[in-house]
Amino acid sequence: MSFVGTLAKVTLGIAQAKGGSNLARAARGELGGSGGLLNGDAQGDFEERLAALLGGKINHLYQFSGYSMGAMLERLGRSASLVRHRSSSAGSGGMSDAISQLARDMCGKRGGLGKLLEQLSETTSSECLGKTPAQRVTSERSFGEELNAAFASGSEPWKKPSPAQNVAAAVLVKALLQAAKADEVIDQPERDKLLAKLDGMHGDERAFVKHILEAPIDIERLSLKVPSGLEPQAYAMSVMAIDPDQPKDIAYLEAFADALGLPEAVIEKVHKELGVAPLLVAA
Repeated sequence: MSFVGTLAKVTLGIAQAKGGSNLARAARGELGGSGGLLNGDAQGDFEERLAALLGGKINHLYQFSGYSMGAMLERLGRSASLVRHRSSSAGSGGMSDAISQLARDMCGKRGGLGKLLEQLSETTSSECLGKTPAQRVTSERSFGEELNAAFASGSEPWKKPSPAQNVAAAVLVKALLQAAKADEVIDQPERDKLLAKLDGMHGDERAFVKHILEAPIDIERLSLKVPSGLEPQAYAMSVMAIDPDQPKDIAYLEAFADALGLPEAVIEKVHKELGVAPLLVAA
């Protein structure tokens, strides 16, 4: 059980629950663009196509190639240096601040993911953010490879993710879920679809996801909890979760990009990587 596995499951669940999201449109082949992660050539039913788009291609040696969500997140890490300076409190806590917030989201649970958070507390900010959590290779596999493996397995990555990778994944889960409810409406059928996708989750995972779903939307608070260096990736997750036809979703995305300090060049890069038309102009 890991936050990397949770990220893969929630990403697939959002596509099932929010039919107008860019994720769901990609799975149905309705984005209408060319190039980028979400416009790849994939076969199968809704979930098989989406998993293939996000996880990339895998050969007999269990090596990934082509477009994949994991590889995209690693590439976006190279844009972190372009993010404009945020307030002194934004992302300043790095690993320790992110862990403290995640622990609160777990509501004090001591087993499962709660125990994982205790182990994470022994990891320093520098170990998490050497470059960015997504770029740093901390074991045999990078963050991107671990995430691709989780998509390939439909559950957990094949190897245990590092503490830094788990923190990065947990922050991205929060960004994904908050964007998914940007229109302030996740009705009961949508919630049921999402939670049905999480049926195989450990109880602590479901509690973590439900806590975020039930929490009020707070763009500024979330942006402050995104560790420095992970801003482009957090924005990318949000783009995938929003419905581009909903004004509230677009307004949310614009406000989140501004709160993260993303310049127009980084926003354009994220949309190009995803294969999704830009929806906003950075302030």
